[in-house]
Amino acid sequence: MKTDRNPKTEYDQADTDYDDEETPSEAQPNALRYIHPAVVKRESGIVRCAPPANDLPPHRAALLAEFQRRRRPSELMTTIEVVLTPELAQELLDSFPADRNISPIAVEAYARDMRAGRWTRSHQALAVGPRCERGDGQHRCKAVVASGCKILVQVTQYHDPKQFHAAKLNWDTQRRRTRGNALEYTGLVARGQGQPIAQILSCIAAVDSRWLTKPTNDGIAEMWGAYSPGVQAALELPAREFTAPVRAAIAIAFMKAPRETRQFMALVTSKIGLASGTAALSLVQNLPKMKAGASSAADRREVTEAVLNILHKHIKGVRAPGLVAKGSVRSDQRANAFFLGKYAR
Repeated sequence: MKTDRNPKTEYDQADTDYDDEETPSEAQPNALRYIHPAVVKRESGIVRCAPPANDLPPHRAALLAEFQRRRRPSELMTTIEVVLTPELAQELLDSFPADRNISPIAVEAYARDMRAGRWTRSHQALAVGPRCERGDGQHRCKAVVASGCKILVQVTQYHDPKQFHAAKLNWDTQRRRTRGNALEYTGLVARGQGQPIAQILSCIAAVDSRWLTKPTNDGIAEMWGAYSPGVQAALELPAREFTAPVRAAIAIAFMKAPRETRQFMALVTSKIGLASGTAALSLVQNLPKMKAGASSAADRREVTEAVLNILHKHIKGVRAPGLVAKGSVRSDQRANAFFLGKYAR
């Protein structure tokens, strides 16, 4: 049965590499022909390709169809030239809403050059994943939308989802990627949560020998996999009062003794019924000093260990000191060993 041609699903196709493609007259009579202005036109005419995914917006679907047609079986990545229109740029932006905050100055500078015809191409391609979800190129896409211009760009598709997510951590773009960005880019945490979580995990790394003391972007993602229940519990404490080193100790303790740690958190946040000599009162009394004295990496580690010592006393039900003297927090290594075992630094 002959398939009727649907004008809404016709797309322009680009082909600058292959000379053996079928021309329209050679194509199978029942094959749909997709034409779309988002892809560079082929001088020899329209060529066949696989239908786009039905659940994708039309411009991304056309781009995906072109990648499917161009890809060789052995390729892990495929790069093609594309006319980046405002419509395609907007769909690419919408495909990755959890991206970092943009630089408005950079977007305006790019858009100004595009309007004036001064925009120059470079070797740096936009990057997309297996479903043409954008990974890199946020500022260029924003500038195309803002300027209303069309530009010729290279687009590289990662065919392996794992490789695509790993590459996100290391791409060089307008702004340096932090550890918090790495967590958000991989979809592990919600946008806006990456930075506080990364700060907590960095403090954990200072006392847990399984991790580098200065974790890499890959390492921080692995740490999240190991510590996410504890960190999620620690995030319930107000950040203004409980700094990252304090919450890091809470996260570590939660992984060992969640019920007792929850009880401790309730006491130090409500501050009701804090008896003299209790661990909860000890932490409340020391919080102002801990907040003021956590400026360096060494100070943050000391605060984390001090809170671990206090939590250890709470779980064991023994008296805790009042104000902790600076430099004395490592005198009791039993807390570190209790919570971290052989991984205590």
